[in-house]
Amino acid sequence: MAKGNDGNLLQHTIEAETAWWLARHAQQLHVVITHGMAPFEAFEPRKNPSYIKLLDDWLERSKDPNIEAHPQILRAYRKVDASAQHYPNTAELLAAVLDDRQKLLGSVCECDDDIFQRLSSASTTSNLKVLNGSWRANCLRLMAPQTLSSPWMFTMDPYAFTDRDGKDDGWVRENDFAFLSTIIRSYFECESDGAFLFFSYSTQNGPKAHLKAVIRDYILSENERTHASFIETGAKTGVQIATVVTRQEKLLKHLEHCWTQVMERRWNCR
Repeated sequence: MAKGNDGNLLQHTIEAETAWWLARHAQQLHVVITHGMAPFEAFEPRKNPSYIKLLDDWLERSKDPNIEAHPQILRAYRKVDASAQHYPNTAELLAAVLDDRQKLLGSVCECDDDIFQRLSSASTTSNLKVLNGSWRANCLRLMAPQTLSSPWMFTMDPYAFTDRDGKDDGWVRENDFAFLSTIIRSYFECESDGAFLFFSYSTQNGPKAHLKAVIRDYILSENERTHASFIETGAKTGVQIATVVTRQEKLLKHLEHCWTQVMERRWNCR
């Protein structure tokens, strides 16, 4: 089940705007989605009412035909008829943003066998490959294709970035970035424009500073002329961070401006 909180709105707003920006002059977009989800899910029981108001507001706005279809997340919500009982995953939202599933290339990783089957059925109308297993188990298959010429987006939404030791699970740790940086570098070595997106939930001050240091040491330092933005939404349960690394400084400014306006429930971002 989807969390159904403002962290979902942050993630999907940033992904939708990034996809639109990168693909607006292109025929296709190459995407890697490391943490899959069923095409549509209902929200799980919500424990913190103060942390869902923004998401609920934008879902409600998407139902009103008198409201202009901007930002991209509102347009995508409207196209897929998003609701608390029918909330889309990243692939469904990106297909809505691009207006054509065939424009999506790349891979989605999913560990759950049932969800893997559902994703595989949904992907029959697109060029996305659904990989059974974690992103760690499929890391070699996630490297940039040697013939990649389209813009690209590599997006990760683990449970959180953590200092705790663990196995091959839904969390991401600093030691993961030792080989993750090799994958990301393969994309930045391509001539096409792209962005690396990393979403971390319930990130308190200590892990937040650690995450920023890891992004600097493993991603920014390994890829020339890249820049990063850390876009946040917060609540009593912690801070949610969207990390975006790209060579397109105008994209970063666009995303920062867009999220500010989404939080303020207004729109003047085209």
